[in-house]
Amino acid sequence: MNGGIDIKAVIMAGGEGTRLRPLSSNLPKPMVRMFDRPVIEHIVNLLKRHGITDIMTTLQYMPKMISDYFGDGSAFGVSMSYSVESTPMGTAGSVKQCGDFIKDDDFIVISGDAVCDLDLKSCIDFHRSREADATIVLYTSSKPLEYGLVMTDKDCRIERFIEKPSWGQVFTDTVNTGIYVLSPSVMKLVPDNTKFDFACDLFPMLLGSGADIYGVTAEGFWCDMGDIPSYLRCCQAALSGEVKLSIPAAEKSPGVWSGSEICDGATIIAPCYIGENVTVGHGSIVGPYACLGSGSRIAEGAAVVRSVLDGAQVGPGANVNGAVLCRGSVVKGGVCMSDSSALGEQSIVGEMATIAAGVKIWPEKTIAPGIRLERNIASSELCRSWVFDDYGVISGEPNFDLTPEFCMHIGMAVADWAGGEIAVSRSGEAAARTCMMALEIGISSAGKSVVRCDATFPSAAAYAARGCRVSASIFVEQKSGSVAIRIFNREGLPPSRESARKIEHAVLRCEFSRADPRLMGTTRTISGVMGSYSAAAASGQALASATVSQDRRLRFSAPGTSPSNEALRAALAQVGCRLHSGAGLPVMQVSDDGFSLTAIDESGQSLSFDTLIAIITLLEFDSGMRTVAVPYGAPKIIDDIAESYDGHIMRVGRDGVEASRLFAISPQMHDGIFAAARIAGAMVKTGATLRELRQAIPSFSTVTRDISLDGDRGLVMRLLADQTREEKRELYEGLRISTKNGWVHITPHLSKSSLRITGEGSDTEIAEELCSMIEKRALGIDKKLNLLD
Repeated sequence: MNGGIDIKAVIMAGGEGTRLRPLSSNLPKPMVRMFDRPVIEHIVNLLKRHGITDIMTTLQYMPKMISDYFGDGSAFGVSMSYSVESTPMGTAGSVKQCGDFIKDDDFIVISGDAVCDLDLKSCIDFHRSREADATIVLYTSSKPLEYGLVMTDKDCRIERFIEKPSWGQVFTDTVNTGIYVLSPSVMKLVPDNTKFDFACDLFPMLLGSGADIYGVTAEGFWCDMGDIPSYLRCCQAALSGEVKLSIPAAEKSPGVWSGSEICDGATIIAPCYIGENVTVGHGSIVGPYACLGSGSRIAEGAAVVRSVLDGAQVGPGANVNGAVLCRGSVVKGGVCMSDSSALGEQSIVGEMATIAAGVKIWPEKTIAPGIRLERNIASSELCRSWVFDDYGVISGEPNFDLTPEFCMHIGMAVADWAGGEIAVSRSGEAAARTCMMALEIGISSAGKSVVRCDATFPSAAAYAARGCRVSASIFVEQKSGSVAIRIFNREGLPPSRESARKIEHAVLRCEFSRADPRLMGTTRTISGVMGSYSAAAASGQALASATVSQDRRLRFSAPGTSPSNEALRAALAQVGCRLHSGAGLPVMQVSDDGFSLTAIDESGQSLSFDTLIAIITLLEFDSGMRTVAVPYGAPKIIDDIAESYDGHIMRVGRDGVEASRLFAISPQMHDGIFAAARIAGAMVKTGATLRELRQAIPSFSTVTRDISLDGDRGLVMRLLADQTREEKRELYEGLRISTKNGWVHITPHLSKSSLRITGEGSDTEIAEELCSMIEKRALGIDKKLNLLD
């Protein structure tokens, strides 16, 4: 690039690269090699091409490996200096420590472990032309789920940040690249010696204060090299010319860069890269999209396709397809390695073994000949990928997905997160008991005490967090061949998305407290939780049962046989209900986990949980409440009920901390047994029937459809959001669109390419029409996308 840019750069290079292991097992993430050069060197070259040569690099993990490699930068045509964090200070906090370097000039911040060739000059020019306080460089991503999303208006001013979105929050495909052009004044807002992030702390602060904060979509290529598939994707993009990187070899023929002489008997298929001192045997096949780092050896008859070898050896007849082999690793004769598998430094795979797709083998491991390996081999069983679902559940096969070691580390991470005593309980036999014992060991070893309680289903364990006044509650549930671990905070709710990520991060990086042996946690047992749970649900919902005469007791049916329904019957009896069976009686039943309630009124009309939540909302306002908090997806009719009482509805996820606080202390809104007791108690007090309560709320109906898509559900959601910019809508957990006849709520499924559409109208026909309208729009978008492909 012609001409220099009068601006300094800060490269953030403190990353450990947990998800990139085993490539990053023995070195910091920015030093992972690509075309025989560390990834960070490609970033330095990018800055140099733009004439940006005055560079400060922030370091934290294995800092000397980076500083020793670059020195003062003169060998690379730049000036390099370093700022080393003794403890992690967050992205903004680490840059704050570079104040003497930044001084009073605009500067650019860029990550040292991404792969990109973005036009930085245009981004800097944009920043200066707008006299912006901060400009965030954006990139259009086809897979935005793992990134922070940024929504801008037509003038490129930032409207909203969505950090680490769920599928229901993917309303744009412009992601935060972690490249920022900043005015030095914004760094004054970053507190000294405090952990502080750009995305989570500084930028929301700037947005809230009305600062001039912009987002500009850059031309070029960008990819966060976060895991094995994205690393391979970056290498292939460079070979195809999609990203312009400096490849340290001559282009011997179109698409073939080679620093070694290759024998005539080998087949080389472009594009591919072959470093220095590489040997390729007779009859072997290399490429397309193969990267053979310096010193690699390919024996006779082997095939290396869409793979990266960083000074590794491949034996005769082996087939390496879509894999990464680290320096010094060996794949012996006849081995097959599949997509996104990886072999760590100095590891050996024996003859005729098969390594399944996605399997990672840590450094210095030996795999026996002839076996089929379908799971990771690591220094610890914790080196694997796992996630919470939206309900705070971790599930898997005991002794395989959920090993005792893994459960122990979950216990340690939860103990650090919760910060106090933790209740544990379970249902099931040997597997659940083993997992619970491992959790207890982890909690105790982190210095926190365990409270064993006798909750037998999840909602009772959630209550135990409140009833036992502990910092968290963990429930282990065994069903057939799987085990599920549910975690609840002190309010008895699943951990927030942010909390779940903190727990996950701690487990994967083994970053948790280990207590002094003299300060190990203790264990105590509390019994009677089930009775206390039912009593708490009934408490205050009716006259004490002793004062309710037999003839005044409400006749109810609660036929479920699960432990949760046994607790429901106990709560209803304490409210003042007589439990019977037969026609003409109101019927209530809760789900096995205890969280969801369904009912049938005296006329035989089924009442969904949505209807029951609406009834509870009516009862709350009727009792004098002015504000009621409900789940975000609760029906729109609740707002009409609030308006009739001159009250106010707060929706969790939309209305901030106060909504979450009020929701947490309203278990009737998120616990089926508390909900049942609230409704039955009102019926006992007032003499109203369930049918009369149903008729007291405005008529409404909801219809839910699941529609399958051929393409990317996230992209369909984003285009739906774009189409509805001029309509009355909400973008929180999914997309809610208001029409003259009702509301439609669209959310993507977590694990498959499909959407869930819920229509709400005054009757079923209108709700069906609303669903059909959105289904037609969504499928139309999906069809157009497939035609474009």
